Amino acid sequence: MKRLIEGQSLRIDNHRRGGRGIDYYYDPANDIHLDKTVYDRKKKRDTYQIRVPLNSERPVSINGKKNNEIPGRILDEIREAFANNEKRERFIKEMNDVLMNYPILNGEISMEDRVFDALKRVASAFGLNWDERLIEKFIRETKTIGK
Repeated sequence: MKRLIEGQSLRIDNHRRGGRGIDYYYDPANDIHLDKTVYDRKKKRDTYQIRVPLNSERPVSINGKKNNEIPGRILDEIREAFANNEKRERFIKEMNDVLMNYPILNGEISMEDRVFDALKRVASAFGLNWDERLIEKFIRETKTIGK
């Protein structure tokens, strides 16, 4: 996902480096989230981190401050990146691969449901205006590209 937007960092994380515990996706205590770090090469103070929860109703935060507005230029970058079919498919496939590592408590909940839930949160956080049918279409297309 780091290649989604060149020169920046985008990853799914749970901040448990080296932890050997089992994380359950639908347990919000595990705080699985998308981290987007923006680096401004000119000004150190303009470096900030956007955190989008993927498995809970926690608010989006920027540099640890909850409910801050995401700057317009970042929203535009994300919208532009996700408008690119190849980048969007790569993102969805990589999200699917990462979420495969999180077992679930309820075996009736499919991987597709987890990816759908996470994509819905990402779309909402970055103002992508994706409705449920569009998210389902993107997941379906990504599953059929054979990658």
